[in-house]
Amino acid sequence: MPGYYELPGGQVNFGEDPNDALRRDFYEEVNLKITVPPEMVNR
Repeated sequence: MPGYYELPGGQVNFGEDPNDALRRDFYEEVNLKITVPPEMVNR
């Protein structure tokens, strides 16, 4: 919808580390490379 923001979304692929999935999905959605603090992702 024009004029609205939406949080990037995605999923963890089989065998993929959750931190890697977060970085990958964020890059795919907004084209930015990020650093994920350890407390952001729970296993």
